Amino acid sequence: MKGLIILPRGSNTSKFSTNVIGSGTSRDLSYFITSSPWSPENVMKLTRSHAIHLLGPGGSVIFDETGQQKYGPASVGTSFQYLGKTGHTCTAQVGVFASYCVDNLAALFDYRLFIPES
Repeated sequence: MKGLIILPRGSNTSKFSTNVIGSGTSRDLSYFITSSPWSPENVMKLTRSHAIHLLGPGGSVIFDETGQQKYGPASVGTSFQYLGKTGHTCTAQVGVFASYCVDNLAALFDYRLFIPES
């Protein structure tokens, strides 16, 4: 798959496979995401190298912490913690993202899910 894909909110693999030419069926895409033997670390390493090559040198790395309120403990990394977008503590999941930006172009460089100690 090539390019940036923007789909409506609430998208799933079925909507994704319908809107992206060459992605196969919903089942193909689901297998690729969950069961294929690719390494997320190697994918991000390759993405970083391609981003610098395609966007050019002299860019900036921007770090962004973002959180999502969760309603229950079932998601990985969920705990009672401060969430900036709500302005108070609640059950939430927090991630940190790094992007490489040149002018008005950006590419995701790396990401980490914050895992609380408890």
